[in-house]
Amino acid sequence: MEGENKSINEFRGINSRRLLASLIVTAIFMLVELFGGIWVNSMSLVNDAGHMLTHVFSIIIAITGARIAQKPPCHHKTFGSYRAEILAAFLNGLFLLFVVGYLLFETISKILAPEPIDAIYMLYIAILGLVVNIISLIILHDTEHSDLNVNGVLSHVAADTGSSVGVIVAAIVIFFTSWVLIDALVSLVISILILGWAIGILRESGRILLEYPPQNVTIDEIRDEILKKFRGRVEDVYHLHLWTITSNINVVSFHVKICCLGNDLNGNIPELKQLFMEINEFLKDRYKIMDSTIQISQDEDTFACAL
Repeated sequence: MEGENKSINEFRGINSRRLLASLIVTAIFMLVELFGGIWVNSMSLVNDAGHMLTHVFSIIIAITGARIAQKPPCHHKTFGSYRAEILAAFLNGLFLLFVVGYLLFETISKILAPEPIDAIYMLYIAILGLVVNIISLIILHDTEHSDLNVNGVLSHVAADTGSSVGVIVAAIVIFFTSWVLIDALVSLVISILILGWAIGILRESGRILLEYPPQNVTIDEIRDEILKKFRGRVEDVYHLHLWTITSNINVVSFHVKICCLGNDLNGNIPELKQLFMEINEFLKDRYKIMDSTIQISQDEDTFACAL
């Protein structure tokens, strides 16, 4: 598994560098908005800078998780620190819920007490935000999309990109019709979309933290495929446990009952090694299971056919 860990860590290193690039772009734009808002006495720019700060925090959380996850396994961390990035994804999901709560509060306030909106200024801010988010999306586009940690950041950026597009549409409508309520309606739609992304991230990261099996495969399927693939060599598979350490790293443990093993277990060690190696390769190629722990059945019937 060492070679696989090295390859996976290389992907995580690339993801970390792209996340860092996105962090730099976002942080620079946030500072420009903050000092620009203070310079022109615009609370809209200052508030949007505060919103960009949430993205900065989400990227920092993701980078921290990815960097910790790259630490190699050791005697007291036998699976390494891969779960750090899943925890980071979970925290980002919670962060998204906080953002949704804030947006809903602001939306309800605007619906109950609409205020005049400077559509031109609103359009200017939204376009700037859209450009920055598109740059971030381009930076993160080629990352490993099955990485739940990166997906947490992508959800933040995608949510803000959608928000910018919605604000641009609302600004144009307000400019031509003076219908300010559309600003709150757009915010409501965006909040619902972000809520869906947050629930998805929390569900996926929660399943991994609770050591549930991956959703794309079942233990019954693995058992049936092993018995089918190694018919005549494996008689039964049971006590099968399947779980995910982090994105793209699944592990499994199970007991096997070997056909016609014979009384002399030591004499069959080369044959057993070959069988287990083939099972490991099969599981890795078919289900992306990077580590398999296989125990030979201690049932006396395992040896009966040779007597």
